[in-house]
Amino acid sequence: MMRNVLRAFLITGASLFSASVFSQQISGVVTDAQKHPLAGTVIKNKTGAGTGADENGQFKITVNSLPAKLEFSHIGYKSVTRTFTAAIPDTIILEETGVTGTEVVVAASRVSESILRAPVSVEKISAKSFKESAAAGFWDALNNVKGVDLGTQSIGFKSVNIRGYGANNNTRVVQLIDGMDTRAPGLGFPLGNVVGISELDVDNVEIIPGAASALYGPDALNGVVVTTSKDPFKYQGLSAQIRNSLNHVDSKDFSNPKYLADYALRYAWANKRFAFKINGSYFRGTDWVADDYSDRLNRGRPNGLNYVPNNNRNTNLLYDGVNLYGDEYTGAIAISSGALAGQKVTRTGYREQDLRDNTAYSYKVSGELRYKITDDIQAIATGYWGNGNAVQTPADRNYFPDIKRFQGKLELKGSDFFVRAWKTWQTTDGGYGTIRLANALNTLSSTNTQWASDFAAAYDGTVTGVTAGSTAAARTYADRTRLLPGSAAFNRAKDSLTAKLFTQGGVGLMDNSSLVQYEGNYDFKRLLNSITDNANIELLVGGSFRNYLLKSSGTLFPLKTSSGEEYTVKEYGGYFQLAREFNVGEVVIKPTFGGRYDKNEYFKGGFTPRGSVAVGIKEHHFRFSYQQAFRNPTPTQLFAYTSTGGELGGGSAAINAANAINNPIYFGNSVTTFRQTGNVADLKAYNPSSFTTEKIKNWEVGYKTVIAGKIYIDAYYFSSVYTDFIAAQQGYQSVGGPNTDNLKNDATSIIYQVDMNSADKVYVRGWGLGAEYSFYKGFKISANVANNEGLKADPNDGNKKKKMSDPAIAATARNFFNTPEYRYNITLSNTHLTSRLGFAATWRWQDKTWWEQGFGDAWIPSFGTVDAQLTYTVKPDHFSIKAGGSNVLNKRYTQGYALPSVGGLYYLTFSFENLLHWK
Repeated sequence: MMRNVLRAFLITGASLFSASVFSQQISGVVTDAQKHPLAGTVIKNKTGAGTGADENGQFKITVNSLPAKLEFSHIGYKSVTRTFTAAIPDTIILEETGVTGTEVVVAASRVSESILRAPVSVEKISAKSFKESAAAGFWDALNNVKGVDLGTQSIGFKSVNIRGYGANNNTRVVQLIDGMDTRAPGLGFPLGNVVGISELDVDNVEIIPGAASALYGPDALNGVVVTTSKDPFKYQGLSAQIRNSLNHVDSKDFSNPKYLADYALRYAWANKRFAFKINGSYFRGTDWVADDYSDRLNRGRPNGLNYVPNNNRNTNLLYDGVNLYGDEYTGAIAISSGALAGQKVTRTGYREQDLRDNTAYSYKVSGELRYKITDDIQAIATGYWGNGNAVQTPADRNYFPDIKRFQGKLELKGSDFFVRAWKTWQTTDGGYGTIRLANALNTLSSTNTQWASDFAAAYDGTVTGVTAGSTAAARTYADRTRLLPGSAAFNRAKDSLTAKLFTQGGVGLMDNSSLVQYEGNYDFKRLLNSITDNANIELLVGGSFRNYLLKSSGTLFPLKTSSGEEYTVKEYGGYFQLAREFNVGEVVIKPTFGGRYDKNEYFKGGFTPRGSVAVGIKEHHFRFSYQQAFRNPTPTQLFAYTSTGGELGGGSAAINAANAINNPIYFGNSVTTFRQTGNVADLKAYNPSSFTTEKIKNWEVGYKTVIAGKIYIDAYYFSSVYTDFIAAQQGYQSVGGPNTDNLKNDATSIIYQVDMNSADKVYVRGWGLGAEYSFYKGFKISANVANNEGLKADPNDGNKKKKMSDPAIAATARNFFNTPEYRYNITLSNTHLTSRLGFAATWRWQDKTWWEQGFGDAWIPSFGTVDAQLTYTVKPDHFSIKAGGSNVLNKRYTQGYALPSVGGLYYLTFSFENLLHWK
């Protein structure tokens, strides 16, 4: 027994001695070009095991043998690979990326490639760029990207709009976080970053403007936003961020400035095989207020029938404030007797801040586990949980006070492939429309009939003490039982109505839908090149299956008539991409061809090809591409239905629920004519059998270059043609059954916003130019400008095209282009103004915008804002302070009709990194 123990001891000792003999320790220091230590630099060997440089930039790492190859990487600097042949201390100098154009991107082709050689337009923003920008947060920094608009629905919900069709809830731009689509499963659009990723965990964001369906599937008509989180193997340690802000400093909406708190924490740890990270963030503050109380504009649309804007509730019987609810002129009450007989009057509306909580909040927790099965293959488990609130603006200002979402993903990922399964669970219990709530509150205090009778009696002088002939006095009398905002009775009524679904006598909406997806991708490049003597052939193949599981309890979508169950939507697709690079002297040519087939269970399948050629001539890089794409209607556009009107989906389930086959829905413009002429022949019925997918054909040319390492230029021109464009148009249906006489009055009509295909082609064209120049002692100036035009054929001359804002086009139907013709950004910055101080200042401007939506149509004025920041580095790579503001001049602006008024936001941010290595 003793002999065996001794033998084991000797063998173990020999093994340890052998390991100590053959393993080697490499040490050194990492600095930038100015010899400043780069704390936190990640050093990895070929197995992926690694370490980090300390606050002095010093590092030590053990390798099994020499020579050893090590990779050094740091955010904002070019990665360096160095081969060590001896264990001698060395100095590693990392070069700052400087101007844009040195980055590697993945999103453009789903393979790693230089941004200069990408076959399509692509923009990339690193975590370092976010941190150095003048924007308050990383999501706001997207506003500085060429051709990107962020539509502010509320302070937390900012929708991404690219290349036209700027929507309050954009369904044509796909947003991905670590490969997972962030759309709300039932509503069908992303909620910005309300319940998304914590800012501290963002590694980079890549944006592909324009059609991208060939690789990213249906819905990627106008672009893709791909957010990648930080790899815990690469970014380790403890980091924290504290941001304190003030808004509403001008007393416009509140008597005192309001405080916003924004905190984030991240921790990651790794060894040779295993890594994990956890993130948490907290945001809470006072929302921007939608406070446009001007009378709604009439442009001759059906919703403006018999209505003359007056801007004065006391003189205009049909006053309807833009951001007042419950006073809609489409619901005006007819007066049957007295001096006002035959006229209509609107009820007194409530302000938005009276109907919802003006506190905005967002809480996020996420985590990830990674295990290296081999040096090239990882098993990954990821989870994102978020809770927040948001306001959405379709034909109402819908408030969702309690959005909860969890996204979970299991993935097997190698250097050549990935296979992943992920699911989104989301609940939006307690949501409601402000118009629906205001109408219900008004009805509780007095029925419409009683209120109109009281108004008429007071106006006629039959009420003692009320001045006859006074609209103001009559309204005051009729409102004597009105529920006053802030009162106990008002709060009880509001809470009672919002606690119950509108199908149960309340006003509540529910969308607890979910979404599951399975997908995989394989890159055959390495395999093909191994058997073709490095012929530079690339072949990518992938596929996906998606299933929407709708759940709204009948508040958004109808139930199946046969079983009473909720509907599901299944989609599947597959894609390929083939490319080869040719060298002809100094010219590098890379043609690429790809295609994708997708099928939605409710529509015919479609194939979307993409072809491109990238040509490099020394530092000059040209790109030419052609892409087709299509978009499946969202679940809402397919199934939406409520018996009281509002949005109506174009799918058969919604049409049948509305009984639109037996009781036709008539186009609003034709109803307008019918009310004027009384001729039934003027009515034009909507044909619900023609609903199909939306399609686009897009071609683009572009140019990129980096000159002398100091000047970066990127330019593009694109042209797109949409067919079967999906847009909601106003439609009228007779109450109680087919009776055209009922269409003569709103009171006997159901008014829908019907999702339908346009019979006309839609043309969108535009161009963009971006430039960046690095000059004297670290100063950098960058600027970009983007132009977008939406056009349709002139109804009076089909050979001519006119802009969407042209009255001749706008009068035919709503097109929802909602995009400024021009917008630009100019930024001046220097991250090393001194050894510790840096700054950035950005001027953003956008042109006036013709805006169309269910609320109405109006020109949104042009506006410009200044964002600025100063950053002081207290301890390099450990502690910095950033003071700044967005819209620092506090020039109020709004980005769409009925959207909130946005003012200045002023912040002070404390950033802590590598806290566990603080000395």
